[in-house]
Amino acid sequence: MELTIVDKANPNATAADIARALNAKSFPEDWSITLDDNMENDVTIDAEYDPIGTFRVSVWENGARRHAVLNPDAATLSTMMQKFLLHDEGWRDVCQWESPDEAKARVKAKETRQAVATAPKVLATPGSTILSAICFAILVFGGYCAFKLATQGTGFITDSFPKAEAKLAALSGGIGTGRNAHRHWLLPSCQESAALAQDRWQGHREHRGTLLRR
Repeated sequence: MELTIVDKANPNATAADIARALNAKSFPEDWSITLDDNMENDVTIDAEYDPIGTFRVSVWENGARRHAVLNPDAATLSTMMQKFLLHDEGWRDVCQWESPDEAKARVKAKETRQAVATAPKVLATPGSTILSAICFAILVFGGYCAFKLATQGTGFITDSFPKAEAKLAALSGGIGTGRNAHRHWLLPSCQESAALAQDRWQGHREHRGTLLRR
């Protein structure tokens, strides 16, 4: 296999070469290491140094690229590359891998969880849903009754609520029953007002006549 460190290629790499390269005390920011199987299985391991002390690792296999979910340190990367060099399939288990699309989906899901965790908490009032439903039903029923009263008059009450017929008849002073009750239930108050006005007028005329005779 071919080992490339930065821009220096070694076509006959050994495990000792890998260990020596990754045992360094420090790495430049642009340091990288690549191990290629020379098309034997069309697999390449590529790692770039991250200044925080880990390595960004990618694997190219049959034209598809995958990334290590967690960036390994130098010792872990050395173990993985030496296993790969020795054709030990266990190298795949040293890290967990994901495709670029899977990485984007994971990052998006993490951001969503963080947004939900930091969002203001709204405490639900016990029974608020039921209370809202009851209030809505009352409003709908009230609007319906108002519409019916405006278009049909009080006959809507006697038609829809038969037991209310007797009460309407009592309020109307017993004038009419059934469907005609709603036509007269306001008549008593009107008649009383007219009679009162007539009595006041008659009293005024009598008082005026008395003054004229004097």
